[in-house]
Amino acid sequence: MLSSLVAKRQSSVPLQIATRQLRKIKTEKSKLEEKKKDKEEDMVKLEKENGQSNLEISTLRRELEATKKAYQQQCLQMESQTNVATAGIEDRVKELEQMRKDASIAKIALEERVKELEELGKKANAAKTTLEEKLTQWY
Repeated sequence: MLSSLVAKRQSSVPLQIATRQLRKIKTEKSKLEEKKKDKEEDMVKLEKENGQSNLEISTLRRELEATKKAYQQQCLQMESQTNVATAGIEDRVKELEQMRKDASIAKIALEERVKELEELGKKANAAKTTLEEKLTQWY
């Protein structure tokens, strides 16, 4: 009986070792599966965050493009307004220069007319004086 007990014990020892190893493997497998599940959840979370980041980047790019277009349009409008104002100022300067030339010509003409009238005045005074002298001689 002792030998049968020893034989049973000897045959159960490898079975116990195998059972312990199997439990250990199952525990490690369970831990690995939990880690795998956690990593998959992290991956899903990261993919979701990446998708949101990509969406936000796209939105910001569209906003930037719209802002650039608005800025360019505003610059073109300001440039056009500047050109119109510049042309108006240049036209006004030409008009004023022409008015100055016309005024200068008119001034010269008036000065000449004043000289003519002064000459006529002198001649009229001389004629008056001559007539007065002749009248004085007659009477």
